[in-house]
Amino acid sequence: MVGKIVAIKGQVVEVEFAPSAAGGAQIHELLTLAGDAETALEVYASAGKGRFYCLALKKVDQLSRGAK
Repeated sequence: MVGKIVAIKGQVVEVEFAPSAAGGAQIHELLTLAGDAETALEVYASAGKGRFYCLALKKVDQLSRGAK
């Protein structure tokens, strides 16, 4: 399952999953970036269909919209 960063607001990162991804993510699930396994995001709330709010557990300086 691959998601995409659609917004970054401080330490809160909004991640979107394709409609084909069954359910997207689960609350408290740990997500990592495809190219950087050390950058972790913890899912803490649903933002609507296929979108989730995540808390960045590392500095967000290197994150950008569109990252997978």
